[in-house]
Amino acid sequence: MIDSLRSEYRKVFGLREWWAVALVPIVVGMFAAAIALPLMRMFRAEDTTESDPYATLTALAAPLALAVLSSGLFGALNFGSDFRHNTLATSFLTTQHRDVVIGSKVAVNAAFGTALCLLVEVAALPVLLAFGGDDFHVNAALFAQLGAALIAAFAWSLVGSGLAMLTRSVTIAAVGLLAWYTIVEFLLRLALGAIGADGLARILPVSATTGAIVNADNPSPVESLPSFATGTAAMLVWALVIGAAGWALTRVRDVS
Repeated sequence: MIDSLRSEYRKVFGLREWWAVALVPIVVGMFAAAIALPLMRMFRAEDTTESDPYATLTALAAPLALAVLSSGLFGALNFGSDFRHNTLATSFLTTQHRDVVIGSKVAVNAAFGTALCLLVEVAALPVLLAFGGDDFHVNAALFAQLGAALIAAFAWSLVGSGLAMLTRSVTIAAVGLLAWYTIVEFLLRLALGAIGADGLARILPVSATTGAIVNADNPSPVESLPSFATGTAAMLVWALVIGAAGWALTRVRDVS
């Protein structure tokens, strides 16, 4: 198992573009953090002089959403590349058990996906402090939301890996995850809301993730989203179901 983990670790850093995988979301996250609060001030009523209690959450929304999405895409792209380059069959032949290979790949993807989210957070915080002024508050709720985002990054890296295993296509997995995260679930939630199924809509993957982060130690929780506990549980269940389904399928099917 250790040798397999080491091999997967080297594979990630063996990519010539590995630095771009980390650099792009970090730079975009910093840019999003830099413009979030100034944009919010532009649309705020001119006669409002009090500090907005939701300013910190508003400023965090863009970089954290990007960080979690990047973690999921990393899982899909890294695992999906094995199917694209037909390297998974070789790994299975050189290892006694398929579960060891799959488990190592999933574990490394989860570790790097979570680390990527942490890097985006570390890069975005100084920018938020620099541009936030009195609107940006450093308190317990802030760190609770940052911690919840790390849990979300871990979960979505599992989702990305699971989708790659289910589809055997890096393109389908990555594009499908991106589409679901940005627009498909939003449309589905509108449809469920129209038929009165709001309870089901609240525990869809992105909604559960948003609730887990937004309502983490939030003194004024957003009622349209699940609580931190419910959101976290639903998010992890989705991740485990998708990851386990992909794992079960990959360990028995022909990958040659």
